[in-house]
Amino acid sequence: MILRLCGALLAFLPLQAVSNEALLPVPAPWLPAFDFSLTQFHWVSFTAPRWRANAYARIRIPGPDSPSAVWMNSAPLPPVPGVAGEWELSPLPAFGSRLLLGVVSAIQPSGVVLVMSPRVYLSRIDLTPCSGSLSAIVWVRNTLDNTVNVALMAEIRPGREPILAAPAQATIPPGLIQPLALKAAHAALRPPSEWDLLLRLEKAEEAVEAAYTVTENVTFFVPPPGSTACR
Repeated sequence: MILRLCGALLAFLPLQAVSNEALLPVPAPWLPAFDFSLTQFHWVSFTAPRWRANAYARIRIPGPDSPSAVWMNSAPLPPVPGVAGEWELSPLPAFGSRLLLGVVSAIQPSGVVLVMSPRVYLSRIDLTPCSGSLSAIVWVRNTLDNTVNVALMAEIRPGREPILAAPAQATIPPGLIQPLALKAAHAALRPPSEWDLLLRLEKAEEAVEAAYTVTENVTFFVPPPGSTACR
C-alpha cells in the first residue's frame, strides 16, 4: 500500500528541468596562426569545464565564413548534422584537462563558444509571426542510441493570460533530427509588438536516460501587415 502511494505521488512530481543550451566562451588570446594549404591554422588553448550529467557538447563558431576544418587535441571534429557552424565534441575531455582547439580558416575566429545541451535538445527554431498568429517549426535532435518519445509545448507571454499552442508529439529514432510544428492564434498578437515564446520539451524515460524537461525562451516581434512571410 505504501509503495503504491509513493508511486502515485512520484507520477505527479515535475520532471527535472534543464536549459536547452549552456554557453561557455572560449577564452582568448589565440596563438599565432601559421599557413596551411592557402589558408591559415588558428589555435587557442583552454581548460575543459565541469560537464553536466549526460551532456552533449559542441564547438560553435559564428560568422559567414565557416571554417573548412576544426580540430581538438590533434583530432578532427565532425560537423553537427544539419547545423552550420557547429562541430561535435565527443568523447568529453576530462574536467580540468588542457584542450587545444585548432581552426582552419582564412580569418581568425571570434565569438567561439563551447555549447552544452542535454542529449535530446532543440536544435533549431524557425518562427513566422503574423498579425493574430504565430507558426513555429522546432527541430528536435536525438543524440542517443535509443529511440525517444517527446512532447513539445509552448506558451506566449506577456499578457493577462499566456497564449497556449497546441502540443506536438513525436517519436525520434536515434541520431536523427525531426521537425515539430506548432501554431497559436490570438487577437492580442497585433503589430507592432514584442512577445516571449516559452518552449518546453518533455523527453520520456527510456533505457539510457531518465525523463527530463528541456526549456528555451525566444523573443519575437509581430511585423506590420503585409509582411512577405505572412502572405
